[in-house]
This record gives sequence, structure tokens and C-alpha cells, in this order.
Amino acid sequence: MKTIAIIADTHLDHRIPEHQSYSLVKRFLAKEKPDEIVVAGDLMDFSVISRWNSEKPGAHFEYGKKYEISEDIALARKELGTLKTFTKKLTFLEGNHDIRLNKYKDTIPE
Repeated sequence: MKTIAIIADTHLDHRIPEHQSYSLVKRFLAKEKPDEIVVAGDLMDFSVISRWNSEKPGAHFEYGKKYEISEDIALARKELGTLKTFTKKLTFLEGNHDIRLNKYKDTIPE
């Protein structure tokens, strides 16, 4: 029988320590080794480029945003790499928070 683990809405953020529930999920995946893991959207939060945060102090400081985005991207790569070690197949579906990065990239491509 094929086993599939579905993970959604982890909303990871490099500024916030890993939540214990996500740590528990990773321990479960390491133990169970499912045939496939599906990340069903919103692996990352990307709150620094959220329109909901546009009025917060420092939100328009572009260098800061670029730095924060690079930190979030590094965390996403690390976590996807970790998840790949637990399975033969990893499927990634974009969520609305993941799409924030595409919108930001289209606005500020550098």
C-alpha cells in the first residue's frame, strides 16, 4: 500500500523558531518514511512582503526586505531538502503565501 503524507500551512519564517508541531511532523516523517510527501501550500509565511504588513515600520525599506526574503528562501530550501530525505517523492503545491514571493519577484526582479 502506498502511503502519502500531506503537510499544509506550516507558515515557516526565519525570524520565528520552529514550532513544536512542525518538529513533531518531521519526526513522524523520519520514522514512517511515506512513499510521497505533499506540501499542500504555504510552506513559508513570507510575512515581510505581505500587503497586510505594508503599514508597519520599516516595511518600505527594500534592502531589509531583500535580506529577509533571502533568509526565508534559504530556510525553504533547507526544509524542502530535509523533507526529501524522508520520501521517494516530494510534491510541492503553491499556496497564497507562496504566491507572495512570485508577486514580489515580479515587482522587484533583482
